[in-house]
Amino acid sequence: MTETFDPIKVLRELSEAGVEFVLIGGFAASVLGAPHITTDTDICASRSRENLDRLSSALRSLHARIRVEGVDDGFPFDHDGESLGRALIWNLRTDCGDLDVCFVPA
Repeated sequence: MTETFDPIKVLRELSEAGVEFVLIGGFAASVLGAPHITTDTDICASRSRENLDRLSSALRSLHARIRVEGVDDGFPFDHDGESLGRALIWNLRTDCGDLDVCFVPA
């Protein structure tokens, strides 16, 4: 699978699905003018069940897979809002590049 880093498409998909989130990390810093180069998109999402359901829908549209070292395309996984809420962070690979979903940022 060939993926292109397209954070705008990731953010658009999340927004169109109605996901409540805040952009964090390196891409957020670069949007604010920091001379930081990043190759992933990081978000902090609301943990409400309704929002997690919307997040799950958006992740399906982005063909999200669990990012695993040594597995270029990532590891496919089945998810819904309930299962997404069971972790504090998800490191994912999507058709638009890597996406980290953090529920409790440092």
